[in-house]
Amino acid sequence: MRETPSTSMRHIARTALTNLIVRNLVTRVQTALMVRQYYQGPIDGVMGKATRGALMAFQMDSGLTINGQMDTPSLNALGIKIP
Repeated sequence: MRETPSTSMRHIARTALTNLIVRNLVTRVQTALMVRQYYQGPIDGVMGKATRGALMAFQMDSGLTINGQMDTPSLNALGIKIP
C-alpha cells in the first residue's frame, strides 16, 4: 500500500502527539522524583541518564521492579495518573 500525503501527515501528527504525551509524562515523573529528593536535574521532559537513575533508585527503595521504565506500578507509587 502506497502512502499518500494525507496518510503521511496523519502519521507525522500522531508521532508528534505521542512525543508530546511522553515528554509531559517524563516532566511529571521528574517533578515527582524531585519532590521526593531522588532527582536534582532539570525538569526538561527528557528521559536521560539522571532521570532514569533517579527512577531506578526510587523503584529500588519502593520495592518495585528496578527497570528504569515509567511503568504502571512506578507511576502509581509516584502518585501519577496515567494519561
